[in-house]
Amino acid sequence: MSVVCGIVGSAHAGKTALAQALVTRLGEAGLSVGYVKHTHQDFDLDRPGSDTARVTAAGAARVVGISPGRRFLLVTGVDDDPRLALEGLESCEVVLVEGYHRAGWPKIRVTRVGETPREAEPPVIAEIVSERDGRLPHHAPAVAFATIEGLLARAEGLP
Repeated sequence: MSVVCGIVGSAHAGKTALAQALVTRLGEAGLSVGYVKHTHQDFDLDRPGSDTARVTAAGAARVVGISPGRRFLLVTGVDDDPRLALEGLESCEVVLVEGYHRAGWPKIRVTRVGETPREAEPPVIAEIVSERDGRLPHHAPAVAFATIEGLLARAEGLP
């Protein structure tokens, strides 16, 4: 069973930097980590004109691109339901989700100093204040790591 933890906050507050630091620390602790990036903007996963882009444009519902070191799954016509974002990540011990402020899973909120924290659906289980330029304070990854350790302990039924 995966532990899911959201990372929420306003643009350029340091959410992705926190996710990067957490992925590194959790990986060093021997945990498998999945990552979801929720965005309101459209994006392209593959190059325009590539085989997979052409077949996707032709109407394929699911397209898999695979090479010796990587694989991607592109699903078109999907709902923006947060639960769908977790599909395929069941084998990960921890899943970090950047965005989805309204989802019901636990969240770490990142706010730039001097700004009002972005509203997020509870539970917000940790707050991190970044610098004006979005740089994280040096202790932020340790705070977030301890927060996730607490979620893992709770999931395993430890006090």
